[in-house]
Amino acid sequence: MPSQPEPRRRVREYARWAALDVGAFLLINTHFATARFLVNEHLSGWRGWLAVFLSFLPAWGFWAAVTPIVFWVSARVRMGSGRGARPIALHVGLSVVTLVLYTATQLVVQSLAAADAGLLVRVAPTRLAGFLLDYQWYWWIAFAAHAYHGGRESVARAIEAGALRAKAAELSERVVKAELDTLKAQLQPHFLFNTHNAIAGLIRSRQDTAALELLTSLSDFLRYVLDNRERDAVLFARELAFARKYLEIQQVRFQGRLEVEWTIRDHCEALRVPPLLLQPLIENAVHHGVGVGRRRSVVCVDVSRRDAQLVVEVVNSASREGVDHRGFGVGLANVTARLERLYGADYSLDLELIDAADGDARMRLRMALPLERGEDDGR
Repeated sequence: MPSQPEPRRRVREYARWAALDVGAFLLINTHFATARFLVNEHLSGWRGWLAVFLSFLPAWGFWAAVTPIVFWVSARVRMGSGRGARPIALHVGLSVVTLVLYTATQLVVQSLAAADAGLLVRVAPTRLAGFLLDYQWYWWIAFAAHAYHGGRESVARAIEAGALRAKAAELSERVVKAELDTLKAQLQPHFLFNTHNAIAGLIRSRQDTAALELLTSLSDFLRYVLDNRERDAVLFARELAFARKYLEIQQVRFQGRLEVEWTIRDHCEALRVPPLLLQPLIENAVHHGVGVGRRRSVVCVDVSRRDAQLVVEVVNSASREGVDHRGFGVGLANVTARLERLYGADYSLDLELIDAADGDARMRLRMALPLERGEDDGR
């Protein structure tokens, strides 16, 4: 529907405010006329009340006419803290002019109503006190105008602030999502590079069957990546299956040099975690364990719930010397960045060198996340 032309819209706005102004002062006129009628016991009946009502109309009609002017001035020259004395001085001056006009108007109206030209001179001194009392109405109107415009400004500022906060939150969410998407995109080439090297090595050593198995596992692996690239969270059972597929690929690659032990407790499969989170932890264990040339390496994966957290511990064989425990690589740095954006300070990711019961060294990676339960949203 086309918008109304500006002049027509303004006319409708002025008409609405005029109706509100007149209606308000008619109610005030009715209130004071009724009060005066009840106080004066010698008046009775409809005619008596109507006479009082009509006698009050000139006074309240004057204030109804003055109100739009006061509101207009108050909108442009606001009183308040930090606005100086000029607005108050302007209102004082305008109120004095209003009082003079009000007094003159009421005296003339009363003289005409009494059909007595000399009444104006006789009643002026006695009525002046009453007109001074009516002077307070200017300030009541001025304060109402000030409150109205101040309230509108406050509401407008609150709406604007809310809109800015909503926009800032939306922008922040978009930035975080973009960062997470970038981090996930970085992870995939990192893994593909290592896996393609493994396949190439098998082909060079003429292990065609192993290379084919590795390619098949890689296809399943990539299907999981594609299926979950747009999701913020998946069931942990899916991450476990994904990690097992990764280890199958690595076991083919290292041909008996890699053993894996799984311990999954407390029904953790039903919890939800960010996708592509577990595999980099296990990849780190493989890289810093069997990947450094050791004859045989063991990777132990332990998953449990402790103190309202999902705790994943990955332990691998390690060496006390060399480069196999020097810290976080590309994969773990990626995981750390994602966890910081997703959980803030409500997570932990620690890597430490520990002593095993058989006297060998072990590298332990421990990740703890807030618990989150949900239904599977994937295929």
